[in-house]
Amino acid sequence: LDEDDENYGETSEEIEFDSFMAEYRDLLGKKLDEAATVPEAVEDEDPEEVLISLPKQDKKHTPKIEKKNDSNWDDSITLAPEEYEDAAEAEDMHEDLPEENSEPDFDLGEESEESDENFQISINFDGEQESKHTSEDEESATKYDPEKPRAMDWVFDIAEMFVFVLLIVMLLTSFVFRHSVVEGRSMMNTLEDGDHLIISDLFYTPERGDIIVFEDYSTSLKKAVVKRVIGLPGETVEVRLNESGDVVAYINGELLTEDYAFNAKDCDIDTSNFNKPIVLGDDEIFVMGDNRYHSQDSRASSVGPIRIDAILGKVIVRFFPFDKLGTVE
Repeated sequence: LDEDDENYGETSEEIEFDSFMAEYRDLLGKKLDEAATVPEAVEDEDPEEVLISLPKQDKKHTPKIEKKNDSNWDDSITLAPEEYEDAAEAEDMHEDLPEENSEPDFDLGEESEESDENFQISINFDGEQESKHTSEDEESATKYDPEKPRAMDWVFDIAEMFVFVLLIVMLLTSFVFRHSVVEGRSMMNTLEDGDHLIISDLFYTPERGDIIVFEDYSTSLKKAVVKRVIGLPGETVEVRLNESGDVVAYINGELLTEDYAFNAKDCDIDTSNFNKPIVLGDDEIFVMGDNRYHSQDSRASSVGPIRIDAILGKVIVRFFPFDKLGTVE
């Protein structure tokens, strides 16, 4: 060979091998082009029914190499096994390529019948999807069963009961009942200092002998006090001292029997308004404390009769101290 020839310096075997490889590559290219060519659909036929059958190269089958009548052809020249495998894989990959401008098939098949199970998908923190089937039996097991209350239900029941009772107490104490505390010893021995009382003015009309709580700022008593009703509207009340020195009351000229009256006689009292009849108006009552020697009440000119609209309520019960719990007479 001349020095200008591209095969200069090669042996005859190498030249023959290069010639064979060039012919093989041309043959392989033609086969791949033929395999990639899709035959056109026959007219008047449904394109979907046209079956395309392409020849597939078996990886295990060794392709036959046609011999050419060439003086340079040598039967001893063969391809390496790995070259056959690479060529076959390249042909298979070319066959699997989708057609150009073909639309993807999203057919999911016929709709299946509605399942009795609910299908749920949850995503974990790793980004993977987890599927979970919840059957009707499992759902019914998680539903509330009134015959088998949960522990938390008892807590809610107690909380609801507490709120309900608190609301009832607030409504009653605001519109029906009130709380009052005895201060001083003017009602001894019936009531004592520090006793806690429940009073009510619901549909109340004053009656003789009732223990009431009133607050009349037109008098010298500038706070709520507890006294007993002695005279009623329209009556004439007269306070006297009897022969024993006890304070007694006369209603319309008749002596009032008072088993609750307590006369300690341990101090001097103002008797300036004694033996003076006091006529009560239609909206006035006369009150006195049971401890007649230690009570500032209607006997004093600074207090006098009490207006009915100043009454806060009648004493219903004493609830503290607990050893004296009960009604008060």
